[in-house]
Amino acid sequence: MDYAYRQFASLIHGYQEAVQKIENNIWQYTFLFPGKKIHVLWYDDGLPPEPEKPLEQKQVALQFSGKEVKLIPTITEFGQTWYTGKTYPLRAGKLTLNLTRIPVFVEERE
Repeated sequence: MDYAYRQFASLIHGYQEAVQKIENNIWQYTFLFPGKKIHVLWYDDGLPPEPEKPLEQKQVALQFSGKEVKLIPTITEFGQTWYTGKTYPLRAGKLTLNLTRIPVFVEERE
């Protein structure tokens, strides 16, 4: 988990403001930087995890102001040190995601 912590710390280093939003078991923290925002999102159904079962998912449609966003999953594999992410175009400013209890980072550039 050390790499996941380092990933999180490096992605939000230098933020100017943070905003928390919780709705329908969807957690979202938005970290504001000059010229960009980083959203950290996850779904928490409030139930304890069961290792033999797949993670519960919740589909959400999120609204963004730019033309594209970069999706950066949290490091979860042993030995993985960084995940560069993938850029996705937005349709009418929206992106649909399947969230689990493992946080995902969404970088939105202005």
